[in-house]
Amino acid sequence: MDETKQTASKLGLSIKEALENAGLTVLALHKRTGIGRETIYRIMRGQKLPTLDVLLRIATELGVSPGALIDGNIVKASGMPASKKFSDAKEVADKLADLQSRVERLERRKRSPQTP
Repeated sequence: MDETKQTASKLGLSIKEALENAGLTVLALHKRTGIGRETIYRIMRGQKLPTLDVLLRIATELGVSPGALIDGNIVKASGMPASKKFSDAKEVADKLADLQSRVERLERRKRSPQTP
């Protein structure tokens, strides 16, 4: 499994864990964030990387930092200062941009004819 797929899979598992910790369902997360249910399911299965906006909305609703979701280090919001929650937004944006560019490169490779 390549690094992008591993990260997407880890992110999906982190979201599932945070969703369970928050006592929410995908339907509730969908209603609270406005993110499509199928989009949430695809992210949780590691089939789709969220945009920064989507990741921030999910993290905010689940009460965890976006970086924790990416790193797989889920921390409940209780006891975490609000300033800490999003202090790593730049780092998250950089990680997502890197992942998205990797996915684009992989998709281009799949589309281009392979030479022996």
